[in-house]
Amino acid sequence: MQGSGMAGEDRSNILIRGISTIGSSSPLVLVDGVPFDINSVDPTTVESITVLKYAAAASIYGARAANGVILVTTKRGTPGKLVVTYGGYAGVQKATYLPKFVGAGKFMSMVNESYANIGGLEPYSETTIEKTNEGSDPISYPDTDWSKLMLKSNPVIHNHSVGISGGNELARFSVNGNYLYQDGLTYKRDYERFSFRANTGITLTKNVSMQLDLVANRSRNRSELVRFGNSLHLVYSTPPNVVPKYPLKENGYQAYGNFGEMMNPMAELERGGYAQNKSDQININFQPVWQITPQLKLRGQYLYRVNSNGYLDNRNSYNFLDYYTNNLVFTYGNSKGSSVGRSTYNYISSNIEFSNTFDKHYVYAIAGLAREGDNPSNFDQVTLASYFAKFNYVFDNKYLLESTVRADGSSKFGPGKKWGTFPSVAIGWNVHNEEFLKHVTFIDNFKLRASYGLMGNNGNVDRYRYQSLIDGGNGVETTIGNPDITWETVKMVDIGADVRMFKNLGLTIDWFDKTTDNILLTPPLSLSSGVNSLPVNSGSVSNK
Repeated sequence: MQGSGMAGEDRSNILIRGISTIGSSSPLVLVDGVPFDINSVDPTTVESITVLKYAAAASIYGARAANGVILVTTKRGTPGKLVVTYGGYAGVQKATYLPKFVGAGKFMSMVNESYANIGGLEPYSETTIEKTNEGSDPISYPDTDWSKLMLKSNPVIHNHSVGISGGNELARFSVNGNYLYQDGLTYKRDYERFSFRANTGITLTKNVSMQLDLVANRSRNRSELVRFGNSLHLVYSTPPNVVPKYPLKENGYQAYGNFGEMMNPMAELERGGYAQNKSDQININFQPVWQITPQLKLRGQYLYRVNSNGYLDNRNSYNFLDYYTNNLVFTYGNSKGSSVGRSTYNYISSNIEFSNTFDKHYVYAIAGLAREGDNPSNFDQVTLASYFAKFNYVFDNKYLLESTVRADGSSKFGPGKKWGTFPSVAIGWNVHNEEFLKHVTFIDNFKLRASYGLMGNNGNVDRYRYQSLIDGGNGVETTIGNPDITWETVKMVDIGADVRMFKNLGLTIDWFDKTTDNILLTPPLSLSSGVNSLPVNSGSVSNK
């Protein structure tokens, strides 16, 4: 889903199995093992995408897996094979839907009708409506199509990616650069992004290897500096009987038609100034691997991410004078604002894996820990500590068992409420491997499965909501905290079947029941409390 069609704001919002909570229902996206914004990923660098919908599969990812998990793996270099690639596209954009507006004559007739219905005087005379419909004097009797005047018909978009990859048995690399430009539907609005990814892999010894990845992005988003809402809001709300702008006067002064406090879209475009955001992000992802024995492997991972952003707006003051009388109508004030911000994120994890086959038995186990630290500003910090374990058992490639448990501790909750434990279990049956189906040649795969699990969610909890806050200047309590707030918990049951026939015909059948409890709500308090709200775990959402 997309919440906006504006350039730079048409970010995708993915839902897996519907809306599962009151706040954000976006899934956890892991790119090469670490949380990442999927909208910042260059599609040409993607090797594979896996979607985890079931509790048993997603629960090992813990705190943010309640809305599902998307695993993205990016491309890496292949030993002995040098590959140079280019991918790109260019095109024009068009709004999928725009409201159809009535003309000025029809608008004035409808306004007259509305006034007549309440017993009021009609504000527009029949002569005014007739002359407007004639269209012979667009200055005195304007009929403005704001949508046609203010919106671009075919804004352009183009994207280019260049990559090179290769290496040998000792070292591999994959380097990719991307540029995206998107023109806006409205004037003064556009978006561009530069991104760079370098994936490297080194074999240090026979049993030790490492991957070191660097990802850098820079984006710029420019828009008109509109005082109320955005430029589309003005296009939709300004009546069609308002003059966009009058002919230039002999002294060089430009006058505009007035509506409200000079909420004229043309005046806002030409005299309202502009705003610009710039954002930079750098990611360093380090992943060592030690193959201790053929069955035992030790992995580590460390990510450091730094985000910086800058904002500025620029508008010169302008006095709007009446075209006929030269009286002052309104003034746009001067605006020269700017701000900068910086945030960091770090992730460290380690796990040990064991896998082996004993006759008809296959066993896989993994256990590990992870720590995350998010610093959204200079003085704020959110941390998450996690421990996890997973066990898989397969007998004769027919009967499958999987069990997972994960414990997460979040700094967003108070003492005694920080930790949540989220177990899951799944069973499966590869029916196609049974003797009674061996001779059914058109069935390539037939699997029955069932799972049940718990998952946690702390993404909709603000920092320090378990604490009461006071004004440092006067000691007045400004926010009442709730020390009992804790994790949202998702319970999910899933029963399904996967069938593949005739090599390429696949069918998946699923039934699931997903219930989210302890959703954090902020119901209003009585006026006598002196505060607006108090966070409590009291909501519930069910998806089936």
